Amino acid sequence: MTTTSSPHINLVLCWHMHQPWYRESQDGDYCLPWVYLHALKDYVDMAAHLEAHPKMRCVVNFTPVLLEQLDDYGQQFKRHLKTASRFSDPLLNLLAGVEPIPSDATERVEIVRACRRAHAPLMIDVYPRFRSLFDMVMSFDGKQVDEDRLAYMNEQFFLDLLAWYHIAWLGHSLKQLPRVKALLEHETVFDPATRRELLQIMWEAFDGLFERYRKLAQSGQIELSMTPYGHPIVPLLIDLDSM
Repeated sequence: MTTTSSPHINLVLCWHMHQPWYRESQDGDYCLPWVYLHALKDYVDMAAHLEAHPKMRCVVNFTPVLLEQLDDYGQQFKRHLKTASRFSDPLLNLLAGVEPIPSDATERVEIVRACRRAHAPLMIDVYPRFRSLFDMVMSFDGKQVDEDRLAYMNEQFFLDLLAWYHIAWLGHSLKQLPRVKALLEHETVFDPATRRELLQIMWEAFDGLFERYRKLAQSGQIELSMTPYGHPIVPLLIDLDSM
């Protein structure tokens, strides 16, 4: 009786990290916060998963346009914590108190809308205090901001909303830190000192991010790969028929 073994498949797990260029020109403000938010949630957690499972092997691909923006955000966090300098990001400026909460109703609506950009079942609804902040100002069907309700909210409401939004975007590994657990228990009235602590945690995550992936690569656990600066030609490198 003869047996035939199943053929082995050479499988490469490649994690592709990419965000497009979000800044207005080369040195303007960021129009969307996805670079730093995904860094705090996904890129940090990916490193943590790999560190927790040293037998795991994979390729991690970074696009240069993402690395450049990650480095820029890291420098901005560092400068702000040292000199209280302005961020090139509107949400961070509001969170840090660099810019005051606007009095204009339209701008206040935009803050609420910005802070709803999260997967509600896992990032909003699981935190009763965060959920309750939206319940205070949303229409009964939960789809629109009720401007009449919003008019009664003071500046602290928006500061708490901004703080909770950024806490919700912290990765699972960061939420295991005692300092983050303390923020989760804080719930309300995020004063300047508490918000600075949140910014400090965010900067520390950024500050160690490149080094963590460097160590994983040096140990042989991962292979780092790069694509062209903005990466749009990668599909063509794989299959010219993809045009």
